[in-house]
Amino acid sequence: MTEKHKATIAELWSRPVLNLEQAAEILGCSRGTVYKLRDEGVIKTTRPQGMRAYLVERSEIQRIISEGYQSNCTSS
Repeated sequence: MTEKHKATIAELWSRPVLNLEQAAEILGCSRGTVYKLRDEGVIKTTRPQGMRAYLVERSEIQRIISEGYQSNCTSS
């Protein structure tokens, strides 16, 4: 059985697009909190046709951090 490599924060920051779990890792909160932020319109996500996963651009994560939303990330 092969162990799955868990990306570091630095590796995640190098990606232009992340899934919501990766976005949660960068923000220091739970995936559920990122879904809540998405549902409230705080963070913009996309869902490419034919995909189940929602994606968020790195620039969007940078925007909400600069606006102070990181402090709103608490466990859900």
